[in-house]
Amino acid sequence: MNIAARRRKLKMTQDDLAKQLNVDRTTVTKWETGKAAPRSFMLIRLAKILQCPVEELFDVENDAQTEVRDGQE
Repeated sequence: MNIAARRRKLKMTQDDLAKQLNVDRTTVTKWETGKAAPRSFMLIRLAKILQCPVEELFDVENDAQTEVRDGQE
């Protein structure tokens, strides 16, 4: 996911984003590190706050490379 990149581009901290979404900062950290994924309704809110389409929140190129490396083509 590109949540961290979008957030940094807008000069937001994890805490700023968490407050706008009414979640804990550790939740944002988990999303950015791939330890958890936001639910679908949260993706829409994230995209609005981060001023991008939902698709941009996903690192499609990296995800594809990971799947190939893990044998999950």
